[in-house]
Amino acid sequence: MQISNNLSTPNYLSRENIAREMGFKFNDINEILSNDMGHGMTFPKYMSLDDKAKAREYDRYEHSLTGFVKGEGEARISILGKLMGYDDTFSKDEIDELKKFIDDSSALGLERAFGDSETLSVNEFIKRYTRKHGFSDFTFGGTKTAELLDSDMSVDEFKANWTKFALKKRFGLELDEELAKETINSINDLETQNEEDKKEKKFTPIQVTKKSHTYKLEADERFKELYKFIKSEFDSGKSMFEILEKVAKLKVDKRA
Repeated sequence: MQISNNLSTPNYLSRENIAREMGFKFNDINEILSNDMGHGMTFPKYMSLDDKAKAREYDRYEHSLTGFVKGEGEARISILGKLMGYDDTFSKDEIDELKKFIDDSSALGLERAFGDSETLSVNEFIKRYTRKHGFSDFTFGGTKTAELLDSDMSVDEFKANWTKFALKKRFGLELDEELAKETINSINDLETQNEEDKKEKKFTPIQVTKKSHTYKLEADERFKELYKFIKSEFDSGKSMFEILEKVAKLKVDKRA
């Protein structure tokens, strides 16, 4: 198509002139751009929204990995949406902690509907695949990755389910959700306890009565031996997912 050279730059870029150069009448292009896209959305309205509003008001109905739970009904922020900063009640520290948890699993990007597997950080995943809906649907549509990131389950539930997924995907190991959750909670408590010890806080009456989740688990006979194992691995400097992998292998060995 040959663009006319007899138009000034501002006028040349106007909608009317672009339409004329493409062979449309101005009213034709207006009609096209004003067409109803569905779900009460028109193209001009859609283009006026920011990324979060586009995802909330339209994208979530048809696409995965938008930051909102996919489908009809009330808009609900997904786990991915929390990671993208869409949830005002989810602090930056919580975002950073959850990103680190997923990054440490080395499982994000391993499962794809199409394309070669590649481990990605959360930041790289967001940069590549969110807001590029056709690409993300093609690459991750129907995967467990999309299912978990598109869910609005609690962070603790997500961590337990992501652990199960990561261990299965990376090592072919099975770990039930409840045991994954208890192991993660124990490690988190050990980390908190370790930080408190480092700070050398002054003695207070509150500390006398404090009972963390860890101490409760330590007193539970059903979990006592496993807790000792977790603590031993933690004290030796193992990372969370190294410990989780060993717990899963320990369970396999006990069944053998």
